[in-house]
Amino acid sequence: MRAIGLLLTVAIIAVLAVIVFRSTGMVNSNQTRGVQWYIDHPTERQQQLDYCNQHAESSGSQECSAAINAQAQVDASKVHP
Repeated sequence: MRAIGLLLTVAIIAVLAVIVFRSTGMVNSNQTRGVQWYIDHPTERQQQLDYCNQHAESSGSQECSAAINAQAQVDASKVHP
């Protein structure tokens, strides 16, 4: 019975660790988000832009390019509605 409890605890900790690492950008996802996705998700766009600004070495990545292009489109739509 203790073994099952221990395994369950380890599994929960592993799932939580994956969630935390993905949300902080420490694990690269195989899914690249596009410009439209970032336009539709402003909070994630801002988080990605903040990450790209803090990590200059990743500023040329597809994720950063998509977030930057999405921000440019959002800004352009605010100027010319």
